[in-house]
Amino acid sequence: MKRWIWGLLPVAVILLLLTGCEGENRVETWREDDMMIYAFQGLEIPVPADCADLLSVKFSDPPGCYENMSDSAHIKTLFSCREKASLEAARRDNITEDHGEGWLFSVCELDQIGLEEWLVSDGYGSYLFARGNHKYYLAEFPTDLE
Repeated sequence: MKRWIWGLLPVAVILLLLTGCEGENRVETWREDDMMIYAFQGLEIPVPADCADLLSVKFSDPPGCYENMSDSAHIKTLFSCREKASLEAARRDNITEDHGEGWLFSVCELDQIGLEEWLVSDGYGSYLFARGNHKYYLAEFPTDLE
């Protein structure tokens, strides 16, 4: 086999691995009627299509949802929604650290211990809105201008 093919083999393997990893963590979007659907790891978030260009929906570990308890393995941020204009303004101002610019709300999943941690906190700016399968769901909103 030619030498250049052996040189491409490791690159091909790395690309296949990266593609496989991205498949699990890739956010998919599509439009259904008047809604833009964001999907990630089985979670689907419908956003009104006329608002979709104004918002940034981020899955996994965005800011919010009890940053003071962010080390807790019992409180998992599912997704966060931010205003795109604020994010773009922060980039223009060369703000490199995340201070919650444009943050509108987050939704978190809590297990029983996470619920107990939340119950003994002040709970300010958040409320429980659902439960199921031994999980609790919390919505959190800014309590001041972010």
